[in-house]
Amino acid sequence: MRNTLFHSVSALAFLAMAGAALAGADNNTATINQASHVWDSNATIRQHGSWGNAEIKQGYDFGGRGDGDVAKADGWLPSTVTIDQYGTGGTARASQSSVLGGQQTITQLNGGTAEARQWSAIYSKQTIYQDGASTAFADTQSSRTEATINQWGGNNNRAYLLQGRSFNAGTGVADNSKGTINQKGESNTAFLEQIGSGGEATITQQEGGWNESYVIQSGLNDWASITQQGYSNLVSLKQTANDVRATVWQDGSNNKAWLTQNGQYGNITVTQIGDGNQATVDQSGWNNAAVISQVGNSDIATIIQAGENNTATIAQQ
Repeated sequence: MRNTLFHSVSALAFLAMAGAALAGADNNTATINQASHVWDSNATIRQHGSWGNAEIKQGYDFGGRGDGDVAKADGWLPSTVTIDQYGTGGTARASQSSVLGGQQTITQLNGGTAEARQWSAIYSKQTIYQDGASTAFADTQSSRTEATINQWGGNNNRAYLLQGRSFNAGTGVADNSKGTINQKGESNTAFLEQIGSGGEATITQQEGGWNESYVIQSGLNDWASITQQGYSNLVSLKQTANDVRATVWQDGSNNKAWLTQNGQYGNITVTQIGDGNQATVDQSGWNNAAVISQVGNSDIATIIQAGENNTATIAQQ
């Protein structure tokens, strides 16, 4: 009965909101809270008008996290959250706590702001898809999770993806988590921070814009790959030890890349082709290797390595 009750509440919220949406109304607000013995629950909000505001919370104990007062639920919740916004300037927030196999999907087809948060989640997945002027933020303090942010269609993209959490607000461990940010066109910025074990990161920014890209991974099986094409590029990567690797490739305009690794099995490869190039690598300890290849224009390159099986190659043409 409890499940039925909460599903009914969700369904009513969805239907009430959907009626307004179909009429093309703007400035709608929809909120769904699911908690207290909710198992295998699903919540969906769809908004068609502009400047919509949608929020879905599943799980328990959100009160201590500044997300309002939601009742407590016992055990794990294999749940899904879906928010679709079709108008301009929407705001979407999804929160899940203590979920096993939980999924969050936020789709905004005319830009907007999206936040996806998970706490104490295992085998969970977050996906944010944005087209148009957009900002996205995914925060997962969980294990074996996968977070993806796709921003297509230009304008002033931004994306922040944290797993295991730092961002100057406490630290957890992103155990075997994977983060991916894809951005296409215009004002790009992407920032990805994974704290902890088995991390993996991919940032791709394509077709020109004011690209930047900061990746911080702290420890264990880190690995990162960054690709940027066109305009003001910059990458600044910081991986603090363990099995680290990094590959950066930037195509044109003001390239730069500052990288750092601090030890263990190392390995950095930077390729910058054309325009303002510069690249600096700093590695410490153990199995180092760093290769910089800059193919044209204002090249400058620096590699600093300390200790053990160093290799360094710079080729500038």
